[in-house]
Amino acid sequence: MTKSINSIKHLRALAAIVLALAAAHPGLASMLTVLHSFNGTDGNTPMDGLVWRTNGNFYGTTRMGGAYSEGTIYSISPAAAFASVYQFQTDPGGYTPFAKLASFKGQFIGTSFAGGSGSAGAAYLVYQSGPSSWGLGNWYEFTGGADGGYPEGALIQGSDGNFYGTTAAGGTNGNGIVFQLNPITFALSNLYTFSGGADGSHPVGALVQGSDGSFYGMAEYGGTNHFGTVFSIGFVTIGSFHFWSLTTLHIFTGGADGGFPNGGLVQGTDGYFYGVTHYGSTNAAPTVAGGGGTVYKINSAGGLTLLHSFGDDYPQPLMQATDGNFYGTTGGGSNVEPNGTIFQITPSGALTTLWTFNGTNGSNPSGALVQYNSSAAAGYLIGTASAGGSNGLGTVFSLPVPLSLTNAMSSGMKWGPSGFIAHVLSSAGATLQLQSLDLMGQTNWANAGSPIQSGGGLLQLTDPGAAAQNQRFYRVQTILPAIQ
Repeated sequence: MTKSINSIKHLRALAAIVLALAAAHPGLASMLTVLHSFNGTDGNTPMDGLVWRTNGNFYGTTRMGGAYSEGTIYSISPAAAFASVYQFQTDPGGYTPFAKLASFKGQFIGTSFAGGSGSAGAAYLVYQSGPSSWGLGNWYEFTGGADGGYPEGALIQGSDGNFYGTTAAGGTNGNGIVFQLNPITFALSNLYTFSGGADGSHPVGALVQGSDGSFYGMAEYGGTNHFGTVFSIGFVTIGSFHFWSLTTLHIFTGGADGGFPNGGLVQGTDGYFYGVTHYGSTNAAPTVAGGGGTVYKINSAGGLTLLHSFGDDYPQPLMQATDGNFYGTTGGGSNVEPNGTIFQITPSGALTTLWTFNGTNGSNPSGALVQYNSSAAAGYLIGTASAGGSNGLGTVFSLPVPLSLTNAMSSGMKWGPSGFIAHVLSSAGATLQLQSLDLMGQTNWANAGSPIQSGGGLLQLTDPGAAAQNQRFYRVQTILPAIQ
């Protein structure tokens, strides 16, 4: 075999097909653990979930509390070791962070809803300046004018290295914008200004970059029915002209398809985008006027399928776990489940309630859950509740869930000094093993190299013996230990 990148197309990198099946845990509904209850000094009202860092800890924000009562950034380990790492105040980075953090070269980039010189919020970068100290590294202060204002959603890094987000207000029409942020210079570019008409108003939640390269998001209000929209925005080249173009994919009616979409979309492995709304329902007897919201999926052409209608509560953004199912929470608001729930929903819409909060362990969960795999369990869902807990100011919680399939995906293959190299995306705590066959059709897969435990994200696996072979076929086996 010619050792070149082009020759790699002749290899078969078979995505992980290992079924580390685990039986449903009989005590699942009694195993939620409160990792931390906020007391005000260490934060108050965690809102938009957590992000994992390679040191093994999760990081999140609180909307209020802390030394200056303007919000905090905190870290927490899966074993519940908690630390406050940054205190917001009336500084250039703004205050009142609504959104989840985004990782960037070992640092974090985020948005604050208020503050800054324009009193319209800011985008900021915080970095670790010492073993237990963090500082503000760079920032952009929104003016509330053409550059937008009051960002509510998290930033995401695009394939071009820039970060992308939305503001809930500002722009020339006052209805919000989509923007691009350079993470080095913090220069901001307005990509699209919402009119408040058919294209929507008040975009909320994080954008997601689809497999086609376009970004997808939702506007909470506007549209011709005034119940919000789903949109895509992409960079278009026509001849010598280059520009960003927004397409409205769906206009909500407030009826069976829902209304007032909340949070961000997530693209499933089937290519559909999955999301939730806070209004509308086909439920015959909703306990909330107008219905308690919906779960839906939509394709890149705008074809929307209703998956579930809630009669009460308000669903929060979804995440897809390694078993292929989606997991989310409801934020309470009804007499039936006033503190909220954790639920599982299949891609076809079958919903199962996994946990009901009682206030003591949290209330009104918000933001998307995250999955964590450790040597002690096949899967934990970790999230935040914006209220409740021992002090009534919110909690961080974990729930063990038998997640049976792996999410290992080949993210790139090449020849290197060590032979064949595969870059694989995997969950934290999973053990990955590269395996090979010399002839397609054989069944005696052999281990190539040593197994490696993943810390999450992109992992490199190598086969030093590949150089001596004319051809070789590969797969990645991923092992998630069973729940103890």
